[in-house]
Amino acid sequence: MTIIYAAVTAVVNPPGAEPFITQDQLWQALELKRIQPQRFLAVIDTCEVLENSNDTILREVKFKDGGGKFAAPLVGKTVQERVSHHAPVSSSSGAGVEIFNVIGNASRVLNIISIGANPGEMYLTFTFEWDHPEIEKGSSEEIAKQKQYQTSAPAGLAGTLGKIREMVKAGELGGSVVSSELTPPNSPDGSVTAPVIASEKSRSWFPSRWSWLRLKAVQR
Repeated sequence: MTIIYAAVTAVVNPPGAEPFITQDQLWQALELKRIQPQRFLAVIDTCEVLENSNDTILREVKFKDGGGKFAAPLVGKTVQERVSHHAPVSSSSGAGVEIFNVIGNASRVLNIISIGANPGEMYLTFTFEWDHPEIEKGSSEEIAKQKQYQTSAPAGLAGTLGKIREMVKAGELGGSVVSSELTPPNSPDGSVTAPVIASEKSRSWFPSRWSWLRLKAVQR
């Protein structure tokens, strides 16, 4: 059995990106992506949730044209996946993961939220493990296939973040629309913090500790 790996990571809120995406909004979007992936990925036509039990769902996804040029290995045009998750334990936890296990083979995809060393630095990572029993381990075919998957991975992640940003701007993911122009004060424990609400822009953005906590509460 040959498992071919690919992975890509992107900064969720790079300089100049508007509006700012909070951790809560990012996780809400990933939860929506579990049941409506066609809103985020152009190669998916439809998705039917077959089972829904606590933190795990079983879904059947129908792909357009077999999934496209850089698609994962599929049997026909549909695939069933069991999707589980470890949700962030708080709005400032800086960690959460969605796990997609393909039924019938060892293929697996992870969507991971993580943080960097600096406050407010949040990342989204997609990892891919594609099961290719027909490809010999260490062969030139394995190298070519891995390159194919790795080359296509950044576009999928960028498209997902672009769609999430559109949804935040449209008010579809809850919370206030905030500007990335203003940087929040550093939290004592280095946890992820959110920027000042856009409507607060005209006020002094050196709030007291208590007013800052109030702003964070409003954003939840």
